[in-house]
Amino acid sequence: MTETECQNSVSYSKLREEVLFTPNKPSTPVSPTPGEKLEFTVDEAIEKIGFGMFQLRLSVFSALVWMADAMEMMMLAVLAPAVQCQWSLSTYEEAMITTVVFIGMMLGSPPFGILSDRYGRRRTLWLSSFFVVYFGLMTSLVPTYAWLLVVRFCVGGCISASPQAVTYYSEFLPIRFRSPCIVMLEFAWAVGSCFEALLALLVMDTLGWRYLVGFSAIPILLVLFYFPFVPDSPRYLLASNEPERAYKVLVAAAKQNCRQLPPGQLVAHKRDMSTGEEAPILDTESDETEEDSSAPTAPISLPKIGQRGNFLELFSKEYFLTTLILLIVWFGSGFGYYGAVLVTTELFVYDNHCGITNATNTPNTCKVLTSEDYLEFLVTSIAEFPGLFATLLLSDLIGRKLTMTSEFGLSAVFYFLLLLCTGFNDKIIKTVFLFAIRGCITGAFQAAYVYTPEAYPTRIRASALALCSTMARVGAIITPFIATVLLKENFYATIFVYAGVAIASAVASFLLPFETKGRNLGDEGKKRFLC
Repeated sequence: MTETECQNSVSYSKLREEVLFTPNKPSTPVSPTPGEKLEFTVDEAIEKIGFGMFQLRLSVFSALVWMADAMEMMMLAVLAPAVQCQWSLSTYEEAMITTVVFIGMMLGSPPFGILSDRYGRRRTLWLSSFFVVYFGLMTSLVPTYAWLLVVRFCVGGCISASPQAVTYYSEFLPIRFRSPCIVMLEFAWAVGSCFEALLALLVMDTLGWRYLVGFSAIPILLVLFYFPFVPDSPRYLLASNEPERAYKVLVAAAKQNCRQLPPGQLVAHKRDMSTGEEAPILDTESDETEEDSSAPTAPISLPKIGQRGNFLELFSKEYFLTTLILLIVWFGSGFGYYGAVLVTTELFVYDNHCGITNATNTPNTCKVLTSEDYLEFLVTSIAEFPGLFATLLLSDLIGRKLTMTSEFGLSAVFYFLLLLCTGFNDKIIKTVFLFAIRGCITGAFQAAYVYTPEAYPTRIRASALALCSTMARVGAIITPFIATVLLKENFYATIFVYAGVAIASAVASFLLPFETKGRNLGDEGKKRFLC
């Protein structure tokens, strides 16, 4: 490929034309020797294309989705106490403001996962992003508590599709870049968390929670503007019997990265050498001009729409143990992560530590968060960055399983350290321990996001991530009643619950049946072997 061709292909408009409108023209084909038929798979094409401008631009898109999700989630820790004070709510009513969001996410994750596997990650993300903006802005206008619950439930249901950004992004990444890139994507979450805390610091004391909710919708608006310039996943297109479009996406990606695709036919998977059977999908070398020259060169045996996104396959003999253990891991991740966020708020608001409760901490008592509280919340949010750096280094060094095991275990240790009595209202000690807890649980959660897409084939990958995300939301539904209600009644019981769940998650991570480090994404759904 010439330098001019490379330079002319770096704009998003050019990329979209290549993906959607240009004819199927291969780049510099290489003729096979007589009797030899060259083939390449999507995995081989992605490895050949490498990491470049194409993936960088997709990184921006996925990061915006993740940042918007983080801001919506972090806003809950600020919104609930503010609304409790304004509308004189009980502690249970305060907890429900957070819980209804996670109920919406739990109920929304499976349908969006099925939609993503059947109709594409890109379409699903656009649909969810549009309604997140709509219901997010509606939140700033709600007149009553009941309407607040309804609208926040809708926000949760729509934002439940955001984990599909991880599925989408991972399907464009070469093996050696997959783990660091997905972990780096979590930095966008950390930036979103910190930005929301900073926004609360600037807005809450002057403009109030309604303006905070409105400003928090800005990142997802940027996502909507970005959609016309991103393609569908070639893995999804191949699984959808759209090989021509899959090939055009790969051609466009190669041009963006100034690379060439491998020569030969695009195939679902390489031929079985024992039988000689092939699975050709698209002949990228043919110069024929017949009417059907762009059609597949042989019958394709790929999943039909009804076979993609099949939740029952997740519990088949091949995947049952993996799915069961991952559900435990994801429950612990959601319960622990959102619990750490809410516990931080409650401890700072009520100075509840070492079993001693501030006199103002009585049921249904309102205490408004101060600028100092928002600043400390920002400090604990920054803890996500070292946790992510640790995961970035460890996931490829010791593997995904041991990374999750060690980080869940460390979070349990630091929860127990919160039981040490260093003096009443000792915010420095609390902040240090909460900082460590937030960092460890963030790293473990992100390692689960790396492991899960690698453990399943394309036809059920989004459904698997959606099911696991649903289990995380179950944990998130329960955690407000532990962090908001039980904490005010019994500090010790609360800490033992969170530490116990972290230990159970560490054990489950260790018992996962195989390690995914260095694996292809396995589009053909080949059997995973125990490691």
